[in-house]
Amino acid sequence: MTRTSVLGGDARSRGLFSGRRSRGVTAARYTAGAVVLVLLLFFQVWGLVVGVPLLLVVFASTTDTGSGGTIASWVQDRRRWRYRVRNGLVDFVPVDQRPDDLTPTPEGSRAERRAALRTWNAYRDWPDGVDGLYWLESRPGIPAVAYHAGTGEVPYLSTAFRVDGPIQGLHGDAFVAQAQQAFGQLMAGWGAGQKLVSRIQIVTRVIPADSALHEVWLQDQLDPDAPQDLQTDYTTLLGQLSASSFVQRHYVVLRWSVDEQFRAQARRQAPGLDGWLWLVNGEIENAHRRLTDAMYRGVRALSGPQLAAVLRHLQHPDWPIDRASDVTVNDCWLPSHDERSYTQVTAEYPDPMDPDWLLPARTWLHRTAAIPVDALEVREVDGLWLAPILTGLDEQIVRTLAVHLQFTPAREAKATARRDVTTDQRDLLARARKGQMVDDETELALSSAARRMSDLREGVGHHGAHWAAFLTVSAPSRTELAAACTHLEAAAADDAGINRLDWLDTIQAAAHACTWPLGRGMSSPPKPVLTRALRRVGTATAKEPITR
Repeated sequence: MTRTSVLGGDARSRGLFSGRRSRGVTAARYTAGAVVLVLLLFFQVWGLVVGVPLLLVVFASTTDTGSGGTIASWVQDRRRWRYRVRNGLVDFVPVDQRPDDLTPTPEGSRAERRAALRTWNAYRDWPDGVDGLYWLESRPGIPAVAYHAGTGEVPYLSTAFRVDGPIQGLHGDAFVAQAQQAFGQLMAGWGAGQKLVSRIQIVTRVIPADSALHEVWLQDQLDPDAPQDLQTDYTTLLGQLSASSFVQRHYVVLRWSVDEQFRAQARRQAPGLDGWLWLVNGEIENAHRRLTDAMYRGVRALSGPQLAAVLRHLQHPDWPIDRASDVTVNDCWLPSHDERSYTQVTAEYPDPMDPDWLLPARTWLHRTAAIPVDALEVREVDGLWLAPILTGLDEQIVRTLAVHLQFTPAREAKATARRDVTTDQRDLLARARKGQMVDDETELALSSAARRMSDLREGVGHHGAHWAAFLTVSAPSRTELAAACTHLEAAAADDAGINRLDWLDTIQAAAHACTWPLGRGMSSPPKPVLTRALRRVGTATAKEPITR
């Protein structure tokens, strides 16, 4: 039997004061209410005159406009964009390409100094979205281990695996159900609090078929005296073949938070970074076995050059995704320029007929959207609910879908579900006593919370999870990019039950990195105060051996 779930209608957990609103909205409204009370207390009528408009402005600016945003978020986006343009942060050039004679504080007028500073700011160590990225292991032939020290988050390590999906060709419903069950068991095995894996990212890249095998055959069989027109015609044929036949590439990224539990286990292996690598290498071997048991095929951890080739291809799709002979993780970044609604990457790329020869620079445009939880239709879906935007399109669109899953131990997830059910039932009873109509939102939220409680009952073996999904669309021109975005929005709404896509404008460069196999793009969901306190005093983490 195929297992289904309901993903929509339960975007946020409930709290004592927040309801189903975000914490920021709740804090802003309660703060505005407190300010109005203070004004009334001290200034009476004048306080009322000033306070009521203030309260109305706060409520209006934090009210959803119907498209998933608010007036306050719109204002914030405009301010962010102006700041980035003013400081030269819409451009990125690898810092090793910075001219030696460039200085951020040259002599001259104020306008000249500002222009020099903008130029200086464009040369950075990392593109937007991957700041604080270092490498513990990046040698060829060895699984690459990245160390992430992003601003404002707990450091973590990540490793990427290249995999082939279990469904190859035509299969019956029983096989598909078995594959979905195996994936569920894979997730459940990493959900316990004692496990070091804290998050998993699944990336699917849809690209034109690689013509490398045809090119190798041509190089071996081509007569040196063959007419140049014949060689040109065959090159055109290979280009048409690639453009009309698309394939998928799949990657699984594992993430280990470098918290006290991780450090304690690493210290038992070896001191310092050697202990970290020893521990992670063991985790990689274990992950390889678990992914194979989950019916993934061709599982192999990516080395530094292989991962660098993937990252370079994601920035400029004309670079072959498997060309790892001439790139490292330190030189895989390409210059880019941000417009408000897309990121532009212009670079030379290899000639398919002569890989050592670079063709003139070509431009690719990328636009990224988040798939919001509250935009999903409240209906039962199975593990193939995203297939319409991956394999169900007639249009040939280069795209990348990345889904992030953060695990929550069963006891914490169960406590949250129980609290949500209690809160929703309280709201329903309160409305019934007042004779008010029950809104659909509360009923749907109660149904979803009850389903989570059922999934997390004792003996089932499931754990909780938070998820986020991002979709990047790539095209060589603005016209093609706009058409591709329209096609994907239609497919998402008609077939996948996604009512809208939130295009992450003004931060497109950073958003693009959310679909790279680096485990970035999802912030850790806030935990209730009681849950954090119990985790500190409880026994969820492994303790150091007791010595006498």
